[in-house]
Amino acid sequence: MDEFLPGLSRAVCVEAVRAALAGDPRHAQARLHDIGDLRQRLTRQPNVTVATACIVTPAGCDAIDLREHSTAPLASDATALRLQLRLTDRGLGVGNIDVFVNGRNVGRSPPPAMQNGAAETTVTVPLDPEQDTVQLRAYDQGGDVFAETAALSLRGAATPRSMGRLFVLAIGIDHFAAPGLTLNYGVADATAFADTVKRAGASLFPSVEVTLLTNAQATKTRVLAVFDRLAQEVRPEDTFLFYVASHGVRMSDGRFLLIPQDISDVSSWDAVAQQAIDETLLVNALSRVRARDSLLFLDTRHSGAVTADALANVGHETGRYLPAASSSVQEALDSYDNHNGVFVYAVREGFEGRAPHASDNLITALSLGEYVSERVGVLARRRGHDQDAVFKAAQSELRSFPLGMVVSAGP
Repeated sequence: MDEFLPGLSRAVCVEAVRAALAGDPRHAQARLHDIGDLRQRLTRQPNVTVATACIVTPAGCDAIDLREHSTAPLASDATALRLQLRLTDRGLGVGNIDVFVNGRNVGRSPPPAMQNGAAETTVTVPLDPEQDTVQLRAYDQGGDVFAETAALSLRGAATPRSMGRLFVLAIGIDHFAAPGLTLNYGVADATAFADTVKRAGASLFPSVEVTLLTNAQATKTRVLAVFDRLAQEVRPEDTFLFYVASHGVRMSDGRFLLIPQDISDVSSWDAVAQQAIDETLLVNALSRVRARDSLLFLDTRHSGAVTADALANVGHETGRYLPAASSSVQEALDSYDNHNGVFVYAVREGFEGRAPHASDNLITALSLGEYVSERVGVLARRRGHDQDAVFKAAQSELRSFPLGMVVSAGP
């Protein structure tokens, strides 16, 4: 789907494509003018080029000759790549600048101050060991279209890779500062998720660190503080799982908002947006967690306006694998078995051996994500609900990784 119109955000096109596949020509016809306009906008997307590059080591910064090399050697003591960018506004303004390393968003920077439609800025890119493919993306001011630099590959000497640690951040909220937002199973789902992945990972990873934030612990400030700590502790060889059960909102401009516990003013959408964790803030927080292997589990409730494809755009922006659940026509099903919601119920089933696995009982990211995305709709329909799930493999190359071993069924 990302190749439908290169340079467009995924959420821009998916609705029209879905309607066309369903055989409804009216929606597609109504969108033809808009798509034509978007094609014209692509000719005015920002221009971004790498002017200079050097590899940061303790001794200094070793320049790379960009005229001759698309692949450069990576010193064993290299810590970062420093890039000088040139940006040109071609009519749509210049927005955020994202840096991707090996398909993973490792940093989002605000646009530099433009003078006469041009600007230069310096970006420092944290590197993974052994080899890196680095690419930058400059969005227009509205965040709808983007331009990318050519990929730059850095390769060093291969070293044996050891199994890293497992870090888990699980958030579940039932009771919000605004009483009208109450949920029933957010805390139970986050707790069950944390328990399940801890048991599954215990015999695979050398250590498992679980951070569980529920109700009053899950304020906007506290959530972002935990991300700050994880940004300091998590290393590239580690694995990171993020689960959140809360409300999700999609604004009229397409932005996704995650609702923390301490939201109190729901008098207007502007007030909600100011108190929420918006898409850019979430992308920023996730980009600083350096684990190469990550899954983001977004379990939004009572949010019919948030489609699974809108949630998948978070995966697209972060470059992370993302199983996500949302309601479609009806509100999301709160409980499947009077213990957990349908999304976590499917996750539990997957780790209990329902997800595809070989004789070694290893559950991988791809097998779990594919199982959950298919199973959620089946389980919801058994309870008379219409609920969607999606598994967004945001990286350009499908590369699975282990999550844990098959565990016995929980209570």
